[in-house]
Amino acid sequence: MVVRRTPLRSLVLTGATLGVLLGVAACTGPGPLARTGDARGDDLMVVVQTPPDEPQGVYYLQHQRVFVHLDPQRDADADTQAFARTFLQRSLAGLQYAVPGNVAGVVPDLALALGRHDPRSTTWTYTLRRGVRFEDGSPVTAREVRYGVSRLFAPSLRSRGLEPVRALLAVPRDYPGPYTANAAQRAAFERAVEVSPDGMTVTFHLRRPAPDFDRIAALPAFGPVPATKDTAIRYDAHPLSTGPYVVSYSNRGPLVLIRNFAWTAASDRLRRAGATHVIVAFGNDGPSVLP
Repeated sequence: MVVRRTPLRSLVLTGATLGVLLGVAACTGPGPLARTGDARGDDLMVVVQTPPDEPQGVYYLQHQRVFVHLDPQRDADADTQAFARTFLQRSLAGLQYAVPGNVAGVVPDLALALGRHDPRSTTWTYTLRRGVRFEDGSPVTAREVRYGVSRLFAPSLRSRGLEPVRALLAVPRDYPGPYTANAAQRAAFERAVEVSPDGMTVTFHLRRPAPDFDRIAALPAFGPVPATKDTAIRYDAHPLSTGPYVVSYSNRGPLVLIRNFAWTAASDRLRRAGATHVIVAFGNDGPSVLP
């Protein structure tokens, strides 16, 4: 077994960093877990363990701060958004990174193409690709995207950092979110966020022009949530994944992700799944055993 220790000095957990890590570790394999050592400041320490005869592996990530929210509609932290969009959550659009870590641009993700917009950029339409599934095997449609967006307005789930997103959408200001909305309020919301009869196209009506809306649509906040699996504030503990990994363990210790076998590389050109586990340790304690 070969153990590669790669200290990445003075880096935060960004999408670019994670993209590089996925590329480096994609062909490595699992072995007995080793301690990563201590992280100082915002350093990220990665240990990749590689037996020569295995195509899979384990990613070890160490981050100074605990992720506050993994619920896509509560996640307003840039570091957490980068982690979630790399491993767990897909959105309508995504960020394509280029080595050595610069953002190359916005590309389609759940959507077949970037948004179609009117001349003023106040109406944006996305058609979703077919065949994408949640970790439980249920299909992802525009209805789940709309339901996810509706959760942004629930008082119990509000994150202050996502207020600009809520303010941009032409949703009535008295809309209370999906849990307590009456029929009239629900209908008004659905006029602001329309879904086509076949359930595969979603159209957003905005309060003001937003020529950069594709970049906004790349936020996890525009990721899908199935209404039947929504547990409100408890959804934070295990948001249903549309990415290559799912949450396996998280309880005041290391966060452990395992492979999502409902995810397929054929429907996702932005992510890779080259490891059997992803283990994230927080603070100064490195992982020593799988929970």
